[in-house]
Formats: sequence, C-alpha cells, structure tokens
Amino acid sequence: MTSWNLTKLKSYYKIILALIVAGLTLIIFLAVWPIIKPKSPPERVDYLPLQTQPVKEGKFDNQAPISKQSKGSIDKLKSKLPYRKIVETSTGQKIIFVIIASRIDLYTLTIEVVGIDFQSTYDDPNLAKNVLTFRETAQTIFDWMEDQGVKSNEVFITWGSRAFQQQSAEAWLNESPQYPKVIKRENQFVFEVEPDKSQTPSPQPGEETTP
Repeated sequence: MTSWNLTKLKSYYKIILALIVAGLTLIIFLAVWPIIKPKSPPERVDYLPLQTQPVKEGKFDNQAPISKQSKGSIDKLKSKLPYRKIVETSTGQKIIFVIIASRIDLYTLTIEVVGIDFQSTYDDPNLAKNVLTFRETAQTIFDWMEDQGVKSNEVFITWGSRAFQQQSAEAWLNESPQYPKVIKRENQFVFEVEPDKSQTPSPQPGEETTP
C-alpha cells in the first residue's frame, strides 16, 4: 500500500472519529437538556373552588347537581387519601398540608394547612408573605387534584376547622383589589399595589366551620 493511500486512509479515520464524537456529544446533550434547561415561571391560574353549598328548605341540598358533582369528584380521590405533603414555597416557608375525605360529610373535601398564619391582617407586615405562601401551597394542592382528574372548581373545600381559616383562604386564593399580586421588593414580600381595605372583614378566630 502506497504512502498516499495510507495518508488518505488516516484522513478517513479522522473524519469517521470526528463524526462519532459529534454524534455522541449530540446524544448526551439531548439527554441532559430537559434537566438543565431553565424553567419558565408558571403562569398564574385563577382557582375558584365551589364556596357556597346549595340550600333547600333550610338544609343542605345533597341532590343539587353541584353537590353530586362534588361528591363524585371526591370519590375519585378517595383511594389516594389522606394525602400529605411538605411544600417549600418561594417565600422560604415550609408548609405541611393534608387532604382528607371526611366520613361524615361526603360532599366536602377537607384540607388542613399547617405553617400559615390565617389570622394575619393588614396590620401584620407579613400579610403579603402569608398570602403568597398560601397561593403557592393551594396551587400545589390543586395541581395534584388535577393530576387525579379532579378540578378545583368541582369540589366543596373546607380549609381547616376554624371559620377564620376558611374566610382568609377564600379571600386570599385569587388576586383581587383587597389582596393584589404579591412581589418581592428589597428582600420583603409586599403587595404590588396598595390593597383596597374598605370592604375586607377581619378574621373571626372563635368560630368553627361546619364539618
């Protein structure tokens, strides 16, 4: 074999080797890209759980379509309940929540949340932080429910056993003039705009919700 042929053969080997290396590099990149690529911030979602149970002749109407829908949705979740999880929110708080299907009230899903001050008022400098912490926790809860085939607006939800927990949860859940978007400014969590405090009742700590 002539020296010219040997040189040509070596060139082919170099090209083939370069193609193999490039192919392996591409495969590795495609494999790790889903892990290392930057995550886009989640879009804000308005969650509106059913808040008012239907009443007929002074009693809860368990035959109303929304009541049957709520019970059917809870039945879908029962095999996964109770469901407990610890959530670390962007505020730095670690929150524990437990989702429970009551054996007494078959139409209402109970969600106990530990680590959030639901009695926080406008006088509390941590109000905005509590609101954001709850919203992120609620989003985690509702996303889990949707993964099980249940939408948050198809279920009656009780946020704990105290009336003030339910009252604050319903008020804080979605952005509103009373509880606007929460942002971080100078290492503090604050409302993006000044809240409308004119129509916001104070939490009542002594009352309990109906089981």
